[in-house]
Amino acid sequence: MKTQLSKPSRSKASYTDEYKREALELWRASGRSAAKVATELGIRPPLLYRWARTERAPAKHLATRTEAPPHRRGVGGGKQAPARRERQTVGAA
Repeated sequence: MKTQLSKPSRSKASYTDEYKREALELWRASGRSAAKVATELGIRPPLLYRWARTERAPAKHLATRTEAPPHRRGVGGGKQAPARRERQTVGAA
């Protein structure tokens, strides 16, 4: 007869924004790898990378919206793709 043991439920750790900022500052100021800093903090290295990416994402998104020319943002209803195909077929003939 098999005895089935239930796994203990793990609750997902949550960190405050202040803790995340301080962890990222420590990592950047120390010049050490994410693995070493994460080990000291008791977290996994991918978490530091994710926090850094999340921190950069809003600033990157705003820069793209304000600085990108209209044709790079997809304005124009996709009229460029048929024109490219047209040139390819004309040049092939």
